Amino acid sequence: MRVVLVGEPNAGKSSLFNAISGRASAAIVSPTPGTTRDYLIHRLELGGVPVELVDTAGWQRSTNAIEEQAQQLGTELSERSDVVLWCVPEGERVDESRRPPGHVVLLRTKSDATPGEWRTSIHDPASISRMKEKLAELVQSLSRSSIAPSQSRCRHHVEAALDSLHRAHGHTLYSDPQELLALELRKALDQIGEMVGAVYTNDLLDRIFSRFCIGK
Repeated sequence: MRVVLVGEPNAGKSSLFNAISGRASAAIVSPTPGTTRDYLIHRLELGGVPVELVDTAGWQRSTNAIEEQAQQLGTELSERSDVVLWCVPEGERVDESRRPPGHVVLLRTKSDATPGEWRTSIHDPASISRMKEKLAELVQSLSRSSIAPSQSRCRHHVEAALDSLHRAHGHTLYSDPQELLALELRKALDQIGEMVGAVYTNDLLDRIFSRFCIGK
């Protein structure tokens, strides 16, 4: 699961990244906007789920090629994430027009005097712990919902493909006609194709004729 920190410059993303990763100097922290030019990755485990935590450059207008590339990388990582932690300092207005796409959690940073599940302060270790617990629950839920159906569907296709390969092996051992061997190999390939989402011409035609009445 990929969790990406996004937000305006000086929103506390890098400080939070360091606090979650447990490495005080993993990301450079400075009051100067635009300190983070590249993205940083820290891998950890939350609630038994492997997580890739990513710190990105703060949103700002690019003035050179390096800053433009940093902004582009941040956008791409955000779009390919499972969870986006949108960092907005406590007391600042939330500009909904800047809300990133995907599964977004609004995280209030620099929240020294306002406790809450999605409110953090690097000066309050308890707030970091609460936030990590909620994040662990979230990634566990997302992991179960995204993986379980896929596992069930894949298992069916894998078992069917293995059955065909076992029969193909039998045809080879007993020197059966090559047509029987080719048939079983085709069945195995069809199962693999369905598992990875390939659509064959015959499948497409069957779907068209089953749903539409096609005249002359």
